[in-house]
Amino acid sequence: MTPEIATFLIPRNMRELGYEEKDYIAKYDDIVCKASASIAIKGDAEFFYLIGEPLGVTISSVFGVYDLSDTGINKQQHIHQGKIILQNNTLQTMQIKFIHVIPKNK
Repeated sequence: MTPEIATFLIPRNMRELGYEEKDYIAKYDDIVCKASASIAIKGDAEFFYLIGEPLGVTISSVFGVYDLSDTGINKQQHIHQGKIILQNNTLQTMQIKFIHVIPKNK
């Protein structure tokens, strides 16, 4: 997903959940994942919009899975929430970029 698409979708998606722009914070996260490593992110009430189309990474959450190398996936999930697992399937350190949306307490 491009940053432009994410910034178009975020206000619409948050409005559908009952949040106006003043009710959430959006920030850019650039997560570094070492070769063959995995990272767990706790994002229970938060949303992570994947930026770009990284190769060699598997991202899974309650929303679904993103893995361009898995031909069995019918839909690559670019938006994640809950416990998110980032798995670097390469022998190189990777940067995984998200727009991270955090609802404020109402």
